[in-house]
Amino acid sequence: LVRCTKPGGVCREQIGAMRSHVESNLAWYADQGYAEAQYEMALVRLDYGDFPGSAAWLQKAAQQQHWKAQLALADAYLEGSGVELDAERGLNLLFQAIVRHRDNTEVLQNAKGSLAMAYGTDVIETSNRMIKVFVWSHLVLADNPQLDSLEGMIFQVLAEGSREELTDIQLATAEVLLHQWRELFDAGLPGVTEEHLRKLTVPQ
Repeated sequence: LVRCTKPGGVCREQIGAMRSHVESNLAWYADQGYAEAQYEMALVRLDYGDFPGSAAWLQKAAQQQHWKAQLALADAYLEGSGVELDAERGLNLLFQAIVRHRDNTEVLQNAKGSLAMAYGTDVIETSNRMIKVFVWSHLVLADNPQLDSLEGMIFQVLAEGSREELTDIQLATAEVLLHQWRELFDAGLPGVTEEHLRKLTVPQ
């Protein structure tokens, strides 16, 4: 237990030294190629406001299939945070995470949310963008029917807003796709590839 003899003095210095020691050890493990340490280093750099440094560590961890790093790096590309804005690359990372970690519920829930948010912005240019917003936002809400947080409200707005934007024919298509993809996720995504996710087409 650290005793403070001077308010704001000794304790602050000791805590700073302890943090520096922990970060030094973490950096060593990250340099040795440990994916979890690389991900934690990304969080450390983010805490310091070093977005490019954070993205660089996320890249290293994501290359080793660290799913939290993959999702965080995808969001970085979609937002242009620490890296050049690249929506296509961000989407691809999300598709990869879903396919490679299809048995991880937390990955799937987070990726669905990121896809709904991504397609809900003007950054993504695709002719059926509103259909994708409709499907992904409803998939998020299906996972969390009791969402009452600000985040939940955002997905509700995306779901309702996309419905209003769709023609009757597009809405019918979207509802069929939603039903099909709910069944696919419930079944563990059998036969689903990144290309299926990219085009939102169902495996035959």
